[in-house]
Amino acid sequence: MKHIFRAALAAAILLLTLFSLCGCASAPAAAPVPGVAEYGFTPPEGFTAAEEPAGMYRSPDYPGDASNIYSVCGTSDPYFSGYTAEMMADALSRMLTEQYGTGIPVTVESFGYTAVDGLPAYRMRTSYTVDGLQLQQLVVAVNADANYTFTWTCVDDAGWMDAFEKSADSLWFRTQ
Repeated sequence: MKHIFRAALAAAILLLTLFSLCGCASAPAAAPVPGVAEYGFTPPEGFTAAEEPAGMYRSPDYPGDASNIYSVCGTSDPYFSGYTAEMMADALSRMLTEQYGTGIPVTVESFGYTAVDGLPAYRMRTSYTVDGLQLQQLVVAVNADANYTFTWTCVDDAGWMDAFEKSADSLWFRTQ
């Protein structure tokens, strides 16, 4: 079961580094960026915060079900508004291929720009298979004073995607 958890965690972490692979040749002019005072979301019923790693919530049936939610905070991204679904799928596929040593095609089921409490964001839903595990992911990335990335990962069709969509809808930010 640790193998399933590691695969889901690695995919979530890889999404954070995705931004460095998708950038353009030169950064756009800097705009004022609001500072984030706090943020949060409501996890689906039964999900509990993990002691390690920080920012991880595990399913109620862990380790039998490695579905999880993982949030990470990285550097604010000046290229944020220039990503396309194709760029994201290609970058994620390359990173997964490097991680697992074999070609891993990624299907982007949906991708779109939005806002979360007035902050620029995108929402993306993907699916792919790693080492025989079918993974579905919902990613919401919010760009402010930092890049806040939230990844909801459903392993082997555990039935969490509707609950994950509702959890993502509950995401909130308060700026300074």
